[in-house]
Amino acid sequence: MIVQLKVKNFKSYKEETTFPLLSGKDIMPNFPTHSTNYIELNNKNNKLNIERKKEKDNDEDNILLRSAGLFGANNSGKTNLLSAITFFYNVFNSPDNINFTPKDNTDVNKFAHVDLQDQSSEIEFCLYLKGDFYYYGLVFNSKGFLGEYLFKNSFNYLDMIFDDTTPYPFMTPSLTLTGPNHHTEFQNVYDFFTKNLIILNSDSDNIEKLKTLYKHNNKTIILDDFGRGLHTNLTLQIIDSILFKGNCQFIFSSHCTKLIDLKLFRLDQIVFIDKVKNSSKLTYLSEYRKRFKGNPDYYNLPNIERYYLEGIFGGVPYLSNSILDLD
Repeated sequence: MIVQLKVKNFKSYKEETTFPLLSGKDIMPNFPTHSTNYIELNNKNNKLNIERKKEKDNDEDNILLRSAGLFGANNSGKTNLLSAITFFYNVFNSPDNINFTPKDNTDVNKFAHVDLQDQSSEIEFCLYLKGDFYYYGLVFNSKGFLGEYLFKNSFNYLDMIFDDTTPYPFMTPSLTLTGPNHHTEFQNVYDFFTKNLIILNSDSDNIEKLKTLYKHNNKTIILDDFGRGLHTNLTLQIIDSILFKGNCQFIFSSHCTKLIDLKLFRLDQIVFIDKVKNSSKLTYLSEYRKRFKGNPDYYNLPNIERYYLEGIFGGVPYLSNSILDLD
């Protein structure tokens, strides 16, 4: 499962941006509805290089979130963040289809600023596989891969499996998994991207597949624009089955604001994305936790969706005066 995604100079993400899915119970303690939203990890001997806002210094990163939702205005960067995952999926499953010609390739479309066109892009995953944590990353530009690295986290120490700056040493189509350059630890990473990662499209023609998502046990499912073309009640029924019946990891983007509900998700599972100076930025609902703590109805805030639509958390569109002035 995915523990953290890190992107830099990729599509609308100019600065290094992290999307962590490791957290602590302190975010929403003793809330029974959320007991199925995470997996407890026995990682007391491992201090992971994961970025997360903690409420207390002694709060341990001991749970892996099983789901996370990305919300924001159109063109804010939701799809771009998920496309970093899709890019890796394509690298592992369809390496012959990876085209680095800038004008006709959208997967490797670097940040639009002119001053960054000549700089490399980087995507890094932290994965929880068979009880171990792996950091796997690729560095690339518009011409091809520049570097590849894999580290394994063991007892507060990052063990380097390989860190190669030569182009694409392990993933070139000319090499197989049993080739001379293949490392045994790499098999776990390869299996994740080829067997345990599912990329889906959300539309009304895919309803039956969406209804059975919860049956993909121990898989990571990526779904962009969840709820598009679906009745709101059906969207809520699908998410309910995933959260409370299944055992998969579900990462999605959506414009369905009914999903912004603390009865469904923890504070750290709801992520808002905004464009700041033409670069995408992530904000977790948990960053507003202190404001919520002052509300006696903390766990049953009926207006959390309205607060979002009113722009309190960001991630909402604003029409320009020129568009609003229809006279």
